[in-house]
Amino acid sequence: MTPSIPAPRAVLRLLARAVALLGLAFIVTACGTTGGSTDATGPHPTGAGGRYKVGSPYEVKGVWYYPQEDPLYDETGIASWYGPGFAGRKTANGEIFDPKLVSAAHKTLPMPVNVRVTNLENGKSIVARVNDRGPYKPGRIIDMSEQGAILLGFKAQGMTRVRVQFVGIADLPDGKPGQRVKGRGEEAAIGRESGARTAPSGAVESGELAPPPGTVAAAPPPPIAAAPVPISSAAPVDEADGTVTQVAVSGRGLIYVQAGAFLARENADRLLRRLRSIAQFSISPKNIEGKMYYRVRAGPIDSVDEADGILDEVLRDGQSGAQIVVE
Repeated sequence: MTPSIPAPRAVLRLLARAVALLGLAFIVTACGTTGGSTDATGPHPTGAGGRYKVGSPYEVKGVWYYPQEDPLYDETGIASWYGPGFAGRKTANGEIFDPKLVSAAHKTLPMPVNVRVTNLENGKSIVARVNDRGPYKPGRIIDMSEQGAILLGFKAQGMTRVRVQFVGIADLPDGKPGQRVKGRGEEAAIGRESGARTAPSGAVESGELAPPPGTVAAAPPPPIAAAPVPISSAAPVDEADGTVTQVAVSGRGLIYVQAGAFLARENADRLLRRLRSIAQFSISPKNIEGKMYYRVRAGPIDSVDEADGILDEVLRDGQSGAQIVVE
């Protein structure tokens, strides 16, 4: 049987339909791979999703993290950055990550919130939008977007010593205003009398050591005072718009590896004996709010790389709550 041949007009209709379908497929594919962008009204990332989120406790590589609202959050530590490899992906609260925007990832803060990040090595200070989880490399407090690292002046070196202060809950991606919560990132509360906690607060626990009979396990470590970073009274304090403020910083901040903090001196002594083969650890007593804490720490250490090496060995020894602190 001889097959029928479509009339010329039918062929044209089929071709037109095929072209239309190809065009539609191209558009759908392009939309699926396009990264975030900036809307016409301001620096808020656009894209599907995006919601206020605190999150449940979660575990990464044997370490538990406990997200919570913390309007008094004010800590010091080591910052890193992440960028092009994540462009266009959804962040932990459903926004679209754009490395060209001033955003950041944090392990426990709600999302989205604005934080003030001050580079303690050069005095550059910006406000960043926290909308993702991380970083999970030991010894890091915050992961900045590529643009954030550029503005803070540490993209080339990859990491730097920073102070991170809560500012307030950020607007949602559609521009709707978020709830404003006053914290120490507000200009009025930043001054020479305020102290920053070393990061991450409460991460080092005495549970790693079995206390001897008749003794009591140590309480979680206390906040550790760090040198305050005064911020210019003319500085904008609550918008992640890329404004860089130059502030005065007192020194570069000293780096320590802290393996534990204990109320019982004998527990600190036991940990110290375990770690002497790794580095020159010592016990540093500190009275905070009427309680004496015995901190087991090595330092000051000359570089972040050296601190990373010591921290890795302490973690392999079983002290999962060990951390890098900056004072």
